[in-house]
Amino acid sequence: MDAAPYYCGGWRDSLSIMQLWLWCPNLYWLVAARIVSGVLGATFPVANAMVADISSDDDRAKNFGILAAGAGLGYIAGPAIGGTLGEISIADGISLQL
Repeated sequence: MDAAPYYCGGWRDSLSIMQLWLWCPNLYWLVAARIVSGVLGATFPVANAMVADISSDDDRAKNFGILAAGAGLGYIAGPAIGGTLGEISIADGISLQL
């Protein structure tokens, strides 16, 4: 069984719900949207299944290591990138254009 459609579908559904975050009228809607996003965006188990399916017995451990290293780098780099981009204010750009 090919896991690629489930992996791509999980990303699509998760991104769709993330777009809804922009229009949440209050905190309750935001929490509900985040819960749905968490349920639909479970792509890491599907990625593990894909690695298990496409890897030969000799390369399976190496490929799982690469997948785990990528996730670890994402956990480290994601907040660093978000913190850096959080320092940039949209209002500064607007005031410079006026």
